[in-house]
Amino acid sequence: MPYKLSKDYRRLFAQISKGEIAAAYVDYTFSVDSEVCVCRDICDIKRHEPYRINIGIRGMCYGHVYSYMQKDGDEEVLFIRECQRLNLEWIPIN
Repeated sequence: MPYKLSKDYRRLFAQISKGEIAAAYVDYTFSVDSEVCVCRDICDIKRHEPYRINIGIRGMCYGHVYSYMQKDGDEEVLFIRECQRLNLEWIPIN
């Protein structure tokens, strides 16, 4: 049975803010013979502390929110923007 995926990024931010780690899918691109290919990869999302969120897997960082970004706005807003950029869809567990 396929996973039910969500783009409810506010709910996701609330969950990772409680210390939970979430599983998600993200889009990424690479070029092959000058053709751009869009692929999907599974990743995890973890918030280590305020303004320190990693979206990645196996040492590959697809997205993040880091402390130097505080000047750019609210942490939740920055996180949602990053999720949208990655076309992130996460797997709700409740």
